[in-house]
Amino acid sequence: MVRAMRHLVRLLALAAVVALAGPLAPAGPLAPAGASAAVTDFPAGLRGYHTYAEMVADIRAVAAAHPDIVRLRSIGRSAQGRTLWVAKVSDNVAVDEAEPEVLYDGLHHADEHMSLEMTLSILHWLADGYGHDSRATKIVNSREIWILFAVNPDGAEYDIAGGRLHSWRKNRQPNAGTTAVGTDLNRNYASAGAAAASSAGRRRRSTTGARRRSRPRRRRPSGRSWPAGS
Repeated sequence: MVRAMRHLVRLLALAAVVALAGPLAPAGPLAPAGASAAVTDFPAGLRGYHTYAEMVADIRAVAAAHPDIVRLRSIGRSAQGRTLWVAKVSDNVAVDEAEPEVLYDGLHHADEHMSLEMTLSILHWLADGYGHDSRATKIVNSREIWILFAVNPDGAEYDIAGGRLHSWRKNRQPNAGTTAVGTDLNRNYASAGAAAASSAGRRRRSTTGARRRSRPRRRRPSGRSWPAGS
C-alpha cells in the first residue's frame, strides 16, 4: 500500500501542468450519464476494469462522500452522447484560487483501459487520503487538480462490445465524405506531428483525422477555458 501511494505521488509530481486561464462557468446540477450505446462489459477475467457506467457511479460516489474537496462537472458530450466528466480536487473546491493547476486525463486510446483506472486511482488517493495521508493532504491544500477521466468513452465502450476485446483505439465519430469511422484523438492535436490523413488513411487504426484538431471532443480539454457543458 505504501509503495502504491509513493508511485501515485510520483505520478502527481511528473504530470503535465496546464494553465487554465479565465473563470469557469458555474457548475450546475449533475447531468445524466448520457450514454446511447447498449450496456456492455469486459470479457471474463477482465471485469475488474471499469465500464463507463461503473466509472460514473464511482466518481459520483466519491464526490458525494467528499463534497468539500471534490466537484464534478461536464465539459460536453461525446459523439454518441456520453457525458465527458471532469473532477476538480482542491481544499477550496468552489473557489478559483491562485494556485498551480494540474490536469490528468485518461482513455485517449479506446483500448488503453488501464489509463482510466489510473485516473480513478488518483481521485481516490487524493479524496480518501485527505486529512489522513500527509502527502495527499498537502497536494490538495496547495493545488487545483483536474481529472478528465475518459477522453474517449465511445471508443472504450465499443472496444468491449459483445463481451470481447476489439483492439479499437479511435473514437466513434464518422468521418465526413467516407464510410470510415473514428479518429485517433491522441494524434489529433494542433502539433506539427498531427498531419491530416487522406481519405484512405482515415480507415487506419490510428488515423489523425481530416485536419489538426478536427474532433470537437478533442478541442474542449485542450482549450484555455472549460464550459460547464454543451
